[in-house]
Amino acid sequence: MSNCENNLKAEFKPGPSPVTEYSLAASMVINADTRYLEIIGDFIRKNAIIAGFADMEARSIELAIDEMVSNSIIHGYTNELGGEIRVQVFIIDNGMKVVLEEAGKEFDPFATKEPDLDAPLSERKIGGLGLFIVKKIMDEIYYESAADRLKKFTLIKWVDKAI
Repeated sequence: MSNCENNLKAEFKPGPSPVTEYSLAASMVINADTRYLEIIGDFIRKNAIIAGFADMEARSIELAIDEMVSNSIIHGYTNELGGEIRVQVFIIDNGMKVVLEEAGKEFDPFATKEPDLDAPLSERKIGGLGLFIVKKIMDEIYYESAADRLKKFTLIKWVDKAI
């Protein structure tokens, strides 16, 4: 059964992740520009394989992170150059933790509504599927926001719960 078919899914949780970092595998800071998405994708996928995920699972994690970074670029920074996104990958016991930090526009992940997948396509709202997919792929998602607009998303995937 694929991860998208089961009823288990991650939800955004407030505050820092309780998972202890075992080792920082890699870190990068990119300009908030969609031209860097391929580089981030390779970076995430290769680190997921190092963390013990099979290629298909690694590509799913890549998709989730791509969606989060794309949202930051398109919605947080509204495609304006000058912003930065920090991406950190931690190899944790039996999994992988990805931390994304950015200072784009305010965003409240707790206010996002689930898309109505039962509605006819002609009646569905545009957008909203990205975070839905991220929640289906990842096992845990944490969100923190600081006064200086810095937003921190922590996404965790466990090897034993992989797709």
